[in-house]
Amino acid sequence: MKRRHLLGACAGAASLLGGCVSKVQVPTDDDPGRRRSNPVDRGDLVRPQDDSLRRVEDLPLVSLKRAPAPPEGEPQPAASPSDGGELTVTDEYWRNRTHVKSYSIDGLEVEVYPDQPVGDSDVGKLYVALMEYPRQQVIAEATSERFQRSQRRQSITVDFDLSTAPRNERLQYVVFLLPGDADIDDVDADRTEFVMETDPFVVYSGEQRIRRAPSQEEPGESHGSRYGRTPIEGAYLLTLNGRTAGRDWEVNMLAFKSAHEQSWRRSRGRARDEYVTVELVNGTANELATLLKEEAESNGATSEHAKVEFAVDFVQSLPYALDSVSAGFDDYTKFMLESLVDGQNDCEDTAILLAAVLEAPAFNKDAVLIQPPGHMGVGIWGPDIEGFRYHHEGRTYAYIETTNPGWSIGDIPEVYQGERAEIHQV
Repeated sequence: MKRRHLLGACAGAASLLGGCVSKVQVPTDDDPGRRRSNPVDRGDLVRPQDDSLRRVEDLPLVSLKRAPAPPEGEPQPAASPSDGGELTVTDEYWRNRTHVKSYSIDGLEVEVYPDQPVGDSDVGKLYVALMEYPRQQVIAEATSERFQRSQRRQSITVDFDLSTAPRNERLQYVVFLLPGDADIDDVDADRTEFVMETDPFVVYSGEQRIRRAPSQEEPGESHGSRYGRTPIEGAYLLTLNGRTAGRDWEVNMLAFKSAHEQSWRRSRGRARDEYVTVELVNGTANELATLLKEEAESNGATSEHAKVEFAVDFVQSLPYALDSVSAGFDDYTKFMLESLVDGQNDCEDTAILLAAVLEAPAFNKDAVLIQPPGHMGVGIWGPDIEGFRYHHEGRTYAYIETTNPGWSIGDIPEVYQGERAEIHQV
């Protein structure tokens, strides 16, 4: 059950957060970014589904995945854009990786590299879903012929017939790699690999070709000292740099465009602890938590406390900005993918993100949102954690500042010491 507890008298949540960024130093390398008004939640709209097709919730989709360096090999030249009716993937990131090479109204060509991605079978096949964008209902689906996962790259063709596909609506292809002996209906999720999705495209009335249809709100390329964002086919390549326990690190990940658009299309009007709940239920929190835990381990973290410190440092490396700059109006609360992709966040955005990561199964910590006047941070329960703490319902939570690098667990800006705070159980 959700619980709220007030430590002393304090004003309403909206007024408390109005001056959030005025009390903590703001970094200078923020991405200008863009923000939009509050749209209708399309995620709450359900269309009739052809019972013969898979439902979106039955597909092993992911919102985030690690973006490790490709295996060493002979560099492949960039593909040339097509002048015909097909769209070609030309991003440097996708070279030497399994990816969609080109796609059209007749299907798509996937270039498959050995052990990219790693699978548990020497024989594989591709499953492709044609979906309404972003990640709405499945319209059509197809499976490739089985192929040997040899020691060389190979091109696999998957045929589609979009002659009866919806016109003037944004669509996307989504590609999975399956073991050759498996079927998408009954294969375990841990035996599938989400390869990639395409950018959105449209088949216009009277045409027998597809055309790109990017969102007007799609953020562009941006690079700062700690944060970088590069739009590529189907995703944003995000790079964050930081330092934990005297060791510099870099995290590279893919945030898929359709999942990001789903996030900013969600309705607002929620209590902030409910933003954490949404991310725990839809799985995004655990995807990021798992990714960060793996990155922490690869950067030398062995204890649970060290892995939590890595997650804290990661969140603190995200750019920080005024709500009025990033959202166009005060107090626009973001979901996790918005915070990761947009590159400008307020205190409640980074606090929600960190609380969701800590509460996710990968970390499985007891976290709360702590709201002193005009600000928001995170509290983490632990009997041996030292520093500035809050007592709440029989437990003691160490304060975590999420807005800038350099704050350790238990540190709190001096201006908030001794202030009354509202605790939001998540």
